[in-house]
Amino acid sequence: MGRIISQGFVDSLKRRAKRLERERRELTRSQALDLVAQQEGYKNWSLLARDVEQSAGPKRISERYPYTLHLCGIALDTKTELTTRLRSKHPATHYGKQKGVYWELQARRSQSKHEATLVMMDRGERNLRNRLAIAQRMVSFMDATDLRASRADMAVYGASSAPGSFDHALLWKDAAGRYIVTAEPNMRWGLPDELRSLCDSNEWQYELLPKGYGIEYPCDTSCPPECVSHTRMFVITPKRRGGDLQATVRAILSMPRVMPEFVTRTAENHAV
Repeated sequence: MGRIISQGFVDSLKRRAKRLERERRELTRSQALDLVAQQEGYKNWSLLARDVEQSAGPKRISERYPYTLHLCGIALDTKTELTTRLRSKHPATHYGKQKGVYWELQARRSQSKHEATLVMMDRGERNLRNRLAIAQRMVSFMDATDLRASRADMAVYGASSAPGSFDHALLWKDAAGRYIVTAEPNMRWGLPDELRSLCDSNEWQYELLPKGYGIEYPCDTSCPPECVSHTRMFVITPKRRGGDLQATVRAILSMPRVMPEFVTRTAENHAV
């Protein structure tokens, strides 16, 4: 598949396979690993292992992802601090330009010019975890697609915002100045049929991604095939100055579906 998979991501997949092995006692360890690999789009575990960053070489990884983002969340109700570290292609300011990302950039003397600490606060830990997960997926999306945020709503929609059927809509621009729209309706309560109809009437091309890919609230690996409780991503290209739909879809499908896990500790020196 040509993906570069971090060792941390592989470790999280191994933990998932171990849980699967406990839940389904008829599976051997190798069978559980193969099933997890298939969930990530590989035929078996051996093929997935080829894309681990060790085979690509550490120099290649550091060149492609030279920045480190320390993502930190403070839950005011439980006084809990959640932290994780992300490798990224761009500095933190690149990602904060997209609407939906609300974090405070904190400068720390001990950090190099390629590091940044990004802090979010929320009154509730549950909502905070959701916001942190969205921020992680946003960084992963922007790195995979090389798209950047755009505020040219009037040029694309002919209005100051996206149509109402475009739930969780985000507007993007590629390196050539062409536009891509992503929308993520909830498949039960959202308006996916109205979205399709609007795209067809405007002669906009679109593709609905498989479950589990997206930014807002995609299915996770525990969801049953018939799940309609989560969002699914539509990738849309406007008729005028639209970007490369298929190239964008391929890039999104290269995103890891399991995000880094958070380290949890008691928060200190934060006012409630």
